[in-house]
Amino acid sequence: MRQSFVDGLITGVIVNNKLLKRFQIILANSAHTLLLPAFNLLISLLVIRLASRTLWGEFVAVLIFMNLAIHIMHWGSKEYLLREFSRSPKRQGTDWQRVLLSRFLLAGLFLLCVLFWPGSTFQKGWLALWGIGALLYKSCDVLVLYHRRFLTALLLEIIAIGMVAGIIWLQLSSLDVDLLIMLFALSAWLKAVGLLWMFRREINRGENGRFDSTFFLKALPFFLLGFSGMLQSQTDLYCVVWFLTREDAGFYQVFINMMIYLQVIASLILQPFLKNIYRLAEQSIRKISTKLFLLGISMIPPALAAVWVLLTYFYQFSLGEELLVLGGLFALPIYAYLPIVYQLYKAGQEGQVLWVTVGGIVINFILNLLLIPQWEVVGALAASASAQWGMLLAYIIFGKKWTSADETNLP
Repeated sequence: MRQSFVDGLITGVIVNNKLLKRFQIILANSAHTLLLPAFNLLISLLVIRLASRTLWGEFVAVLIFMNLAIHIMHWGSKEYLLREFSRSPKRQGTDWQRVLLSRFLLAGLFLLCVLFWPGSTFQKGWLALWGIGALLYKSCDVLVLYHRRFLTALLLEIIAIGMVAGIIWLQLSSLDVDLLIMLFALSAWLKAVGLLWMFRREINRGENGRFDSTFFLKALPFFLLGFSGMLQSQTDLYCVVWFLTREDAGFYQVFINMMIYLQVIASLILQPFLKNIYRLAEQSIRKISTKLFLLGISMIPPALAAVWVLLTYFYQFSLGEELLVLGGLFALPIYAYLPIVYQLYKAGQEGQVLWVTVGGIVINFILNLLLIPQWEVVGALAASASAQWGMLLAYIIFGKKWTSADETNLP
């Protein structure tokens, strides 16, 4: 009996250590992933409080263009390289170089687009530097995730945030869109140089990579999934920038980004354990979906209360109850359908995920066109929340049918 007690104690310690290690991984990955959005929130707070909402609204148009360009230049490379690293760990340096060299073609197209930017030569030059710096920086995301170097990357993010925030504070009298573009470009290059130095051994390990034109086709599914997801989450912001004032656009960008951060938490919880989720049966994934949805129900109300405090007392925005309710309805569905998405990935049904996302984009866009003219930012948020629940309904109805059909066709 004494031996059984000792064995049970040892087993309990091992289990607790495993849980602690998993929690640390989730915490470190979450902090690293959320720091970039936190950086944008801090900058928006400084600009809005120290300058004006209109100035931030003007910069939001620049952010939209750059986020779109950076996403296209990324071309699903992180997800593609994660798969390649898992298949051939010894070739990670070669594969990383090959993918980066291939994507310089997209960087050239980006630079061509910058020439037509309706701004000054100063803006065009710094936008070009910002895009290339972001290309190099984002290329290292896969290395951070694969080698779990979250804390070091986190420190680098903090240094960049401190630099940008400090310069904004010191240059308050001359704060304008030009200065913000320059600071974001410098921040991107600081992080790029830091990460490239940190992973210099992994990058230079193995043979030198070469331009690979087939990469674009191989990574196309990952790009389409990510790109459609980005459009689905940003369609309302595009419409707000087009239809409403710069001041309304600045407010909506801050608020909707906070709601998107609540959505990101679901991904952060699952991301470190994707390789385990891919091995689970359909029934187990459905249980995870239910538990994660219940977790979202318990987490989102206090998170919305924190958002209200932040926007009311720090940003000094006037925030109605209907926006908070709609924001919660917008953030909640992904907690239920994200595990189903990975279930479809496991079954080789990435195309179905793409179709659901495209459907969400169409619904979001049409509802925005109908609702924004009458209800402005409330209409935009209502449209986005409706699209999210429509996607959840599609995954619930068709998810089991798609995966079951695929498993039936397996040899």
